[in-house]
Amino acid sequence: MTLRSILRSRAFAVATALLAFVLVVGGIVFFYYLYPALRFGPAQPIPFSHRVHVTTKEIDCRFCHFSVARTAFAGMPSANKCLYCHTYIIPQHPQIVRLTRYAEQDVPVPWRKVVWLPDHVWFSHQRHVLSNLSCTDCHGAIATMDRVRDLTRKNMGFCITCHRARHAPEDCWACHK
Repeated sequence: MTLRSILRSRAFAVATALLAFVLVVGGIVFFYYLYPALRFGPAQPIPFSHRVHVTTKEIDCRFCHFSVARTAFAGMPSANKCLYCHTYIIPQHPQIVRLTRYAEQDVPVPWRKVVWLPDHVWFSHQRHVLSNLSCTDCHGAIATMDRVRDLTRKNMGFCITCHRARHAPEDCWACHK
């Protein structure tokens, strides 16, 4: 090996290491700082627009999230719930065809979670709906979103501020079970 080839291979190794370092640091900065600022929710297995369904078509939230007023959980719609309309409305659209396959195989649509609460928090949709809170009180302008993202940080401060404004219970055991 000549001195020139040794220097060239070392320069290549240094450049590769430097590029790898820049990519790792850039990735950390992007995913830690920039990506959350974009307020982009997770991609869903079947793209779904709340803007189209809620705002344009005027479908009530409770039609799809059927258990919101009866249980602690809002409930995610099954493929059959979607096909209630989409058997007749754009049934040949590729995403509706995928949805139909979920229903035919009796497999739940693997919707990705968007709103996260800590494990130590007990939250009841039923209790909040029966207290006449609107979905937008906690979820924001979800009816304007094509791809759902969590607009509010659901932390203790967020909840306490709301409870105080509505004279709701503030004792620890109301939310921490």
